[in-house]
Amino acid sequence: MKDELTTGHLDRILSNVSGEKETNTFIDSYAEDQYSTFSDYINAYIQSHDLDTAEIIRNSRISTNYVYNILNGITKSPGRDKILALCIASGMTKKEADRALTLADKSRLYSKNERDIRIIVCLNEGIRDVTLVNLRLEKYGLPLIEA
Repeated sequence: MKDELTTGHLDRILSNVSGEKETNTFIDSYAEDQYSTFSDYINAYIQSHDLDTAEIIRNSRISTNYVYNILNGITKSPGRDKILALCIASGMTKKEADRALTLADKSRLYSKNERDIRIIVCLNEGIRDVTLVNLRLEKYGLPLIEA
């Protein structure tokens, strides 16, 4: 969709955009992806949402050293569950989590997979603690997020 639109068309759409929410929606819909790695994306997300890294670490249930290795780009290829744990702890939406997973070259959340469906619903509900998500997964006999 991005490639089909001319700059002039985007300028006309942009002329009607006001407010932070509409701006973020416009950027998500039309801007070229400025992030080349998951590390770049999660760092920018944390900064732009003024999040506390210590709280993300606590809520993700990932060891402090491992999170900092991911944030500093030392760990180049964290597993899908680690990425999901950080997305949950950061309060991401499904769309934002899918973007993070794509940047990390992992499969996106799949709407036909029960485990992923339950994780998506937790994201939709704003649950920011992996333990709470795991309790929900455990309730239905699904594999836990291994953080």
